[in-house]
Amino acid sequence: MGTVLITGVLSEKGMLMEAIKLPKKYRDICEEIKNGSYESLPKLDAFEEKFPHQNLAVRAGVEFFDRKYEEAVSHTLLLMPFWDEWYYSNVANEYMMAMCFAAKKIGREAEVSKALHEEQSRLMEAEEEKCLKGSCQRYNYCEILLQYIQQDIFTGIKEHEIINLQKVLKNRYGLDLRV
Repeated sequence: MGTVLITGVLSEKGMLMEAIKLPKKYRDICEEIKNGSYESLPKLDAFEEKFPHQNLAVRAGVEFFDRKYEEAVSHTLLLMPFWDEWYYSNVANEYMMAMCFAAKKIGREAEVSKALHEEQSRLMEAEEEKCLKGSCQRYNYCEILLQYIQQDIFTGIKEHEIINLQKVLKNRYGLDLRV
């Protein structure tokens, strides 16, 4: 069975209303790009109207890998209000971590910090009870990333999670995160 990409449509309160399976043709294009066929990037244009945020995410991932940090950070900032369109929470976490890493490289920490605070505010509004209990995973992750940006350290994250994150950033985006 091939890779299945799932995205979703959300209610005003941020609850998943409908899971959407991306078409096989779209998944195939993403696989080609992942395998190094940048000539396939223009093929995404056919899906721009239906999947604009997913297209932007693919482009940002390529930009991170190519170390085009200015573009990658800008595109990831545009994606932030739409993280809930992805069924899997690791998508947001991986992109936000890559964005923080890149922002530190190019001096855009203030802009990224502001966006992380805005994401926390949006999450607090949508899921206040979960956030206050400490069980809103992305809210907590934003806090960890804010500490990384400000202090260059990770707090509240286990060593094995950092190692896993380093592997993901290296393998998926070509980023070498040293902690």
